[in-house]
Amino acid sequence: EKFGEQINIKFGVELGLQPDYLKEISDYARSYDFDFIIGSTHVVQHQDPAFPSYYEGITTEEGYRAYFNEILTSIRSFTNFDIYGHIDYVIRYSKTKDLNYCYEQYADIFDPIIETLIANGKGIEINTGGYKAGLSEPNPCHDVLRRYKELGGEIITMGSDAHTTEYVAYRFADAKEVLRECGFRNFTVFRERKAEFVPL
Repeated sequence: EKFGEQINIKFGVELGLQPDYLKEISDYARSYDFDFIIGSTHVVQHQDPAFPSYYEGITTEEGYRAYFNEILTSIRSFTNFDIYGHIDYVIRYSKTKDLNYCYEQYADIFDPIIETLIANGKGIEINTGGYKAGLSEPNPCHDVLRRYKELGGEIITMGSDAHTTEYVAYRFADAKEVLRECGFRNFTVFRERKAEFVPL
């Protein structure tokens, strides 16, 4: 009430998509009048890439590819979200992080992900939590953002994976500059599941 004239609080959710639970996730997404739904991937075949056990017995590249393939499987089966969050989240937790990682190495899987999202009218997120995790770039990296723009993508939101108050809107000024470098002129906010474009 104190800040009612100054702050518009919207109602959103991040749905961690898993192919085995898409019915439950779909039911939940329809249960409330959300302003905004983020789709994301945090689990690959019941393994969480945030834990070292995810990489046991596999190479870093295999771990990344399994993660990206999980995204593609999910978005081909489920579309009740507005943007896909931190598409290359998996690199935050590997031993090498973003060392030796680039869009070109995974273009064969990134392009179908991006094309599927655009075809379904979905956006992506630039997430500054990558900086907090020690990466040199946000999630996703610059080249993925550029590729999304090249393929016709325009819907892009900014997130910080805050989790604690000091990281709310963390390095958003940097995120805006990255978006400009990648060819964007606007970022996106959502109200009642409708995209609203805001000039950078």
